[in-house]
Amino acid sequence: MGISNCGPGNKASVIAGCDGRGKKYSTYLKEKPQQNSVTVISPVCDGTHVSIPPSSACAVEIYTAFEMFAAKGISCQSLFIDGVSCLRIETDDFKRIQRRQFFRVNVNLDIQISEEIEKDIRTAEIRSATALDISGGGMRFISDKRFNPGDKIICRITLGSTDTFVLARIISSEEAGGFKKGAVVYASRAEFFGIDRTQQEKIIKFVFSKQRESLSKQKTPTCI
Repeated sequence: MGISNCGPGNKASVIAGCDGRGKKYSTYLKEKPQQNSVTVISPVCDGTHVSIPPSSACAVEIYTAFEMFAAKGISCQSLFIDGVSCLRIETDDFKRIQRRQFFRVNVNLDIQISEEIEKDIRTAEIRSATALDISGGGMRFISDKRFNPGDKIICRITLGSTDTFVLARIISSEEAGGFKKGAVVYASRAEFFGIDRTQQEKIIKFVFSKQRESLSKQKTPTCI
């Protein structure tokens, strides 16, 4: 399956910012992608349509069951199609990316992080955090610090009985409510970088094992 097989209803994301590392907004395709443009339903955040000014640089991701297609773009037009608010984006050619490393699973996993990336995390100043979801390409976590996009951290993640150490780059970080009563916490998204294949495979295997557990539970009958 290629980008030409994608169409209305395919899940997509619009990532604000000239380098594609800004805030990511989930949405869906409204129309079949064209050669140099894509039309998505206007993303909604906190009940309000997200406004992306014309000529703003962004990135677009389109998802299928096993692949992801990504391209850099320029927001060119806000419009209504069949009464639905939409956003049309001029794009470069889409590149196909295998989704295996990006498949993520929800977790509640205690981790350790440090900004002292040049040091061994076992001797560096560390901060406790909780991973909320994780994939072979990155994770979302909460901590007591608000990071800046581009900040680099080293993470110690315990997967089963094995510790995995990875470097990560912060994509976004913002205050989040509903996690710890009476405490201010921040939800951050980070992408792994410089990760070797062995470490990435450990994370991917963990993700798929958790997914199998989840599917098994869904298939198990429950008594009411």
